[in-house]
Amino acid sequence: MKTKPCKDCPFSKRSQPGALGGSPPDVYIGQVNGPFLLPCHKHCDFDDPEWRTPDKQAHTQQCRGAAIFRTHQGIDVPGTLLKLPADEDVFADEAEFLAHHTGVELQTAKAVITPQVIDKLVRRELFDVNAKVTLMSKS
Repeated sequence: MKTKPCKDCPFSKRSQPGALGGSPPDVYIGQVNGPFLLPCHKHCDFDDPEWRTPDKQAHTQQCRGAAIFRTHQGIDVPGTLLKLPADEDVFADEAEFLAHHTGVELQTAKAVITPQVIDKLVRRELFDVNAKVTLMSKS
């Protein structure tokens, strides 16, 4: 199995600044911090309305850059989501991602991307996909 991101993966430091496939950076930040399957942009036809069905998603290659980014952040993902080891070619955090793709200075991005902002972005993404969230006890 490949463990490196595509060279033009939005989570890769080698990607073109602003090359986000039509979605703004805050959508990526909300999704990567949530329990979302993030398909590889090279292996998913986003124009196909069926791509979100469980059968299609089961056969969709997941974004390696997102998986590595989650590792950098210590995000614990459900067992169905891809897990990969850390890689220096992937942004270390949301501020680096935001600074790269928007052109703002890193310090400005760090001031903007707070845990509260990340939480709001995740909640927005959950709401946008009409996800059902079930809280479970740890016992």
